[in-house]
Amino acid sequence: MKQVLTVVFGLMLLVPAWATIINIPDDYSTIQQGIDASTDGDTVRVAPGTYYGDINYSIRIDDKNIVLGSWFLDEGDTSYISSTIFDGNQVGSIQFIFGCESAVITGFTIQHCVGRYWGGGGIECGGSSPTISHNIITENRHPRLGGAGINLMNSSATIIYNTITENIAGSAYYEGFGAGIHVEGNPTISYNTITDNFSNNVGGGIAVMEGSPTISHNTISGNSAEFRGGGIYCSGVDSTVTISHNTISDNTISGDSYYDCYGGGICVDSGSAVTISHNTISGNTTYWFGGGICCNNSSPTISYNTITENNAPVGQAGGGGIHCRENSSPTISNNIISGNYAIFHGGGIDCSYSSPTIKNNTITGNEALGGSGIFCSYSSPVITNTIVWGGTANRIWLCADSSVTYCDIQDSLWPGVGNISIDPLFRDAANGDFHLMSIACGDTLDSPCIDAGDPNILDGLLDCSWGLGDPRSDMGAYGGGDSVQVAIEDEQQHISWRFALAQNFPNPFNASTAIHYNLPEACDVTVEIYDILGRKIETVVQGYQPAGYHRIVWDAGDHSSGLYFCRIQAGKYAETRKMALLK
Repeated sequence: MKQVLTVVFGLMLLVPAWATIINIPDDYSTIQQGIDASTDGDTVRVAPGTYYGDINYSIRIDDKNIVLGSWFLDEGDTSYISSTIFDGNQVGSIQFIFGCESAVITGFTIQHCVGRYWGGGGIECGGSSPTISHNIITENRHPRLGGAGINLMNSSATIIYNTITENIAGSAYYEGFGAGIHVEGNPTISYNTITDNFSNNVGGGIAVMEGSPTISHNTISGNSAEFRGGGIYCSGVDSTVTISHNTISDNTISGDSYYDCYGGGICVDSGSAVTISHNTISGNTTYWFGGGICCNNSSPTISYNTITENNAPVGQAGGGGIHCRENSSPTISNNIISGNYAIFHGGGIDCSYSSPTIKNNTITGNEALGGSGIFCSYSSPVITNTIVWGGTANRIWLCADSSVTYCDIQDSLWPGVGNISIDPLFRDAANGDFHLMSIACGDTLDSPCIDAGDPNILDGLLDCSWGLGDPRSDMGAYGGGDSVQVAIEDEQQHISWRFALAQNFPNPFNASTAIHYNLPEACDVTVEIYDILGRKIETVVQGYQPAGYHRIVWDAGDHSSGLYFCRIQAGKYAETRKMALLK
């Protein structure tokens, strides 16, 4: 064995600086023997090869803060991920099991594992919060329950840069959920590729059954569930879920039950408090309701998404883009909802027995037999500052108690204060650019939707990408927002209404970089830096800060070249950015 000096950060500060590298198979013939011989702070380093499980062989890490990794740890060569394989050999109850808060696993292919009872298929985290990074987790099964790829039970794991693919949850006798990842806890799931997983019940890609996970910057594609949530399924009144900056595409609902099949991309079920923002949700399909998103008895916030070319193509299906049903009260704001299709009603948005708030959306080019833009039955939507244009005729169909104000709706002048029916003059609709034309931004005309929104709502930003003209809100997805105004030397400063962590600049950098972020309201703020293994190495901001734009400089002169992550937590808002240090 070789002794090396290891610098330990974050929760590992209490670990001795001198730690051991245990090499498999040179020092021990099996991975488990190496783990058993390790102590806190050690690294178990596994050589390329295939390591098979048998009926008595799961990999367990209990009560040890160690790093378990392939040679990818040393060289960053991704070929070691696919050539260092733990193969469960299709035997039940073979998986990686974590019972330790700060363990790290990185650089493996984990395949052909079979979960039993409450355990996961490939990886099981029970009451623990490891870092799981840069692994391929594939072709694992859980015939009874969920988490065929990764099962998180009361876990706040960090799951980053993994490929989670072709895992299967459920069987002919048991209903599965979360074929890719099953969540009960508060994990961070970011920068993963989650594809082609299948659940015979709910959550083909991810199923959140309870907890407050952050799901961001993932590619979630080609997953399938039989009933609800082809890409992501969220359920539970106590769940507070953040789904942001993901690409959620080509996921499907494969069942054909009228009452149970909905949410090709995302299904939010049974009162979950979910924020769905800044995602691209495209090409998803359900047999019945909600090709892109379905809200069932829930009230998520759906904002700043591009929701396009989703489908509800069968029977009396509704809501190609978004479907709201059974006492749902979502807030749907600042979205581009375009090119979606429903065979029956609500190509863009369909509402049944619901009370949605629909403001500052651009709903265009959607197709349906009735209400190609918006269709509402037994519902009382409040619609403002929204453009409904293009697609088939009969763009909206609403109940008598609907409220429609300051909207631009094709067909005829819709009754209500501030409504118009004039070509909104999109900048380049043929190529998916639905910004409003503006002479000030180099266009030949000014859109009639500029400064035509509700005068009590202000544009949070004024530039050629968001609000145009004066602070009065514009109609459409790029206008509006509840600005905060503060007096500074008799001038009005308009503070952006949205939380934002900008990409650091410069990036790559040597050896310092500026980090910019915006707070629409005063709140407690923490900004932390993590290394590629998910270990916190520095807290650069911690405390209560006023609303506005903020800038800090991180000096990384004492750190080595490589990838780092900047994470901000501001109130309930959380965001992570990747940074590259090159020396």
